[in-house]
Amino acid sequence: QHTFPNDFDAAQWIKQNVKPAGKKVPVILEAWGGSYQQQFGTLATLTGFPTILGWDFHEAQWRGSWDKPAIRGGDPQDTVFQRRTDVDAIYSSADINQTRDLLRKYAVDYVYVGDVEREKYKEHPENLGKFAQLGGMAQQFGNSVLYKVNP
Repeated sequence: QHTFPNDFDAAQWIKQNVKPAGKKVPVILEAWGGSYQQQFGTLATLTGFPTILGWDFHEAQWRGSWDKPAIRGGDPQDTVFQRRTDVDAIYSSADINQTRDLLRKYAVDYVYVGDVEREKYKEHPENLGKFAQLGGMAQQFGNSVLYKVNP
C-alpha cells in the first residue's frame, strides 16, 4: 500500500469489481520480472487472479527448465521463455493484430499499464496506449490504467 499505492488501489478495485464469468477466471496482464522483485506480479499476488507470467525464474525453477510447458501436460510450445517473449510483444509491439492475437492466445481480460510497465517498456511508450483500441479503460489509479480488452 505504501510502496506501490497505485497498484494497491488497482488490486482493491479489481477485488471489488472483477468477478469470474461462469467458470472463466479473469486473466489480468502485467509485466513479468525476476524472482522476488516485489514490483512484478503485484496484481496477481494481491487479487489471486492469474497473469500470463509473474516471476520468470521462479516459474522456470518450479518446472525445472525454461523450455518445459508452463502448464503441466499442456502445449509443449507454451514455455516460460515463450511467455516472456509474448508478454514483451504485447506491451511493446506496434502491431495491433499481433497484440490482439496474443491477448486471445492467453484469454486476457484486462491489461494493466502502471509505473512498472512504463519503465520496463520505455523504449516503446507510444505502444502502451493501444489497449484502448482493443476495449477501453476500465479504471485509472493515479497515472496507472487498467484496460478491459475485448480481443
